[in-house]
Amino acid sequence: MALVGTQELKGDATCDVDGPYSADFLKAAKFAAAEKKTIDSANPNDSTLLKSPYVGLQFAAIPEFQAIGIAVGQQIRSVLAGKATVGLDAGNVMS
Repeated sequence: MALVGTQELKGDATCDVDGPYSADFLKAAKFAAAEKKTIDSANPNDSTLLKSPYVGLQFAAIPEFQAIGIAVGQQIRSVLAGKATVGLDAGNVMS
């Protein structure tokens, strides 16, 4: 087991107590403090808006998720700016 902030990770995960939230990272990334607060306050026994029989949390800190978010955001920005349209053709959703 390893600690990330105040959360305990079970399984094979190992890291230092600060995890990816070093002082330098918190200073450089504007979103990091809010993200860390959210992760630290997550409750695996009460993680849904409505009561649910499910227990657990998920957080994927992998670069591919950020890259997908940036790509989708750029496409949405193009549509909102009128530089692209959204079509129903499955082969060409954004044109």
